Amino acid sequence: MTIDSATSLSSRVRAGIFFLAAASLLRPDGLAHGTPLISSQFSSAAPVVASGVLLLPGPGSEETPVLLLASDGGGGGGGRDSLNTFSQSRTEVLPGSEATVIRLEREMQQAQAVCSNLPPEYQADCLQQSLGRGASVLNEPAYSQARREISRAQRSIDRLVSRNIDRSKPPIRVNGRVYRAVKKTAVAKVNREARRIVAETETKLLRSAGTGKRKTHYTRIARAVGSTKNLLRS
Repeated sequence: MTIDSATSLSSRVRAGIFFLAAASLLRPDGLAHGTPLISSQFSSAAPVVASGVLLLPGPGSEETPVLLLASDGGGGGGGRDSLNTFSQSRTEVLPGSEATVIRLEREMQQAQAVCSNLPPEYQADCLQQSLGRGASVLNEPAYSQARREISRAQRSIDRLVSRNIDRSKPPIRVNGRVYRAVKKTAVAKVNREARRIVAETETKLLRSAGTGKRKTHYTRIARAVGSTKNLLRS
């Protein structure tokens, strides 16, 4: 079997999962994952059953087709089982990166530094914007649940600010960002409710922490988010 003959199968197996049972197809020791299909690598070994994914190049491409093997097993149902394992490993959500957690922590630290220095009427809006930026930092699949909870908290505080907006006071601009004021008479109520929302979000994040590296990261995210409630003054 050559590259040309493999390419001729593209209408049936392009980017698909397949089972390959043929003689003279693989070396006795099999092919490593991602090894190009090169005719010189084949031998007249006994029939071999293999499972994997054949990645064929697009029309006109000069790239070499690649066979991703799930198993080089010798027949029976083992190949199919190995393919399932292979497919699961390709789609498994791995623990997120340390750098992403650090970015979130720094975003929350910056929120405390900036928002705590604003007049009390502007702090809730500053907080909700900071939470929005923090959620956007968590753009890895491993942090989808954390992003969802923080985004929910941000929207809740945003609505809280909007319901109590003080239109007699102009927005203020700090470091290129614009913050709205709530009514002075509503500051205590708004900040109390915002603190409750943040505390609830911290609890949800801790409960969803899981185990291992995920637990470590989610705990750090929860603590960073929870620390922002301290910047709200009544």
